Amino acid sequence: MSTFVGTRYQAPNVRSIAEQTVAELLVHPGNEFKKGVTLAAGYPCVEVGDLLGRITATGKFRRYPTALVHTGGTGTVIKLKDQTLGNVIAPPFKVGEIVNVGTDNTNTIVAVNHETGEITIGGSITFVADEDVHLTTADGAEAAVCIAARPIFSGLYDPSNPNLNNMLDVDYLVDAIFQGILKRSVLRGLDTAAVTALAAQSLMPALDAVIIR
Repeated sequence: MSTFVGTRYQAPNVRSIAEQTVAELLVHPGNEFKKGVTLAAGYPCVEVGDLLGRITATGKFRRYPTALVHTGGTGTVIKLKDQTLGNVIAPPFKVGEIVNVGTDNTNTIVAVNHETGEITIGGSITFVADEDVHLTTADGAEAAVCIAARPIFSGLYDPSNPNLNNMLDVDYLVDAIFQGILKRSVLRGLDTAAVTALAAQSLMPALDAVIIR
């Protein structure tokens, strides 16, 4: 089986040094269908393996805007996790967006914590573990389209405190994979809806591999 050696990328326009070792993403490099897409300004930064969706109004891309709540409870702070692996993930949402949390659909995000995977909403609600969190008003990006093949950090990104400026300040071009054999454990945000949208199929249960498209 072929291996793909991780590459180090300098984040574009970063005012202080910020370097990320790209995780091994491809099981069979060279067999994937890859092209450049435009990430829209004002949305969370992108890391390798992030699922991306296309915003209908602009044709630009953002991180696939759905996740699951990590635990149940009552309050304003909600921790998010990845449905496939169950690990805490950086929220794919931005401040000001309105999200459905289970059956509650009037929740405006007032704060986002990328390090702890938490969003804070404007009013206290009761929620249960493994409820879906997604945009109340669909913008088109709720359908997974492709997967980021390299990281993109904002020009305002501060590596010493990534929670301060973890939004894209301008549009960025990023390589994205639309078809190929990928390591499932590297994908971030894969859920049952995304599996359907990407026509993803696991490549033998024992292998950490998934075929998309």
